[in-house]
Order: sequence, then structure tokens, then C-alpha cells
Amino acid sequence: MKSKNKRWIGAAALAASAILVGRWIVGGSSDDGAAEDPSLLFHRSWVEKKPEKYTDYVHGMWVGAYWPVGYFDRDSAYDNHSERFDYKRDRNKIQVAFPQTGRAAEFTFEVKACDATPPFDLCLDLSKNPWGGPERYYGFRHAYDEAKHLGDRRSRHQEPTKP
Repeated sequence: MKSKNKRWIGAAALAASAILVGRWIVGGSSDDGAAEDPSLLFHRSWVEKKPEKYTDYVHGMWVGAYWPVGYFDRDSAYDNHSERFDYKRDRNKIQVAFPQTGRAAEFTFEVKACDATPPFDLCLDLSKNPWGGPERYYGFRHAYDEAKHLGDRRSRHQEPTKP
């Protein structure tokens, strides 16, 4: 009887190990999703978190798809500060210039699928944030999810439709 229990425990331990190793090989935790198409950077609101109260400040980033213009911002429902930047992109490297201050910077980015912070389903990681905000932002793959969870934030920095 004892050998059957030992076999059962051994089999359960082996199965649990196989599951953990399989998850590690496939991609680790859900926060470590595979790299996505870099074009997902464009024309969506990226935020550091979903605010809980109207007075919560949230850093954000938006990058235009048709014109090389973007914005960094830090907003609450009652107060906002944003700064426009012009950019040049080469694959996952972006050079930005801030016309107001004349500052320039360069950083790399990676867009990944992630569910680390529900309800968001995308993560944007920057090698450094040239505006002083976070190096990780969260976003939505689909515009209707973005509108549902972030309200009018998307409309703040709209660009004209493609000519």
C-alpha cells in the first residue's frame, strides 16, 4: 500500500513539474508575453494605470500613426499637463524632439501581450522615459475596449484620418 501512495505522490509531483516547466518554456508568467507587432504602438492611449478616483494622476503616452507626432501627459480629471513631441522611428527605436523645450532623446520600445494589470491586455515597455514618467505603460488591443475603460482619453490626441 505504501508503494502505491509513493507512486501516486511521485506521479503528481512529476505532473506538476511538467506543467511548470511547460509554462516557463512557452513564455513564463502572463506578464512576460511574447513581443507583438511594433505597429501596435501607434494611435492608442498608453497609460501607467487606470485611475480609481477623479483626482488620481496618471501618466500617459500617445503616438500618431500617420504623422510623426506624439504626446506625453500627466492628467487627472481636473488637471492636465502634456507635451508634444516629434519623432523618427527605426524599427523599435524612437528619436523624439520636444519643440517647446528643444530637448531631444532616444529610446527603444517593445509591445507585449500581457494581463498583468486587468483590464489592460497590452504592455508597452520603454528603455527609458524621456519625459520622466514610467517605463511601462498599459493599453488595449481594440479601440472599443479602450473607449469602454478609458472614456474620452483617446479623443484628446486624435489625428486626422489618413489622407
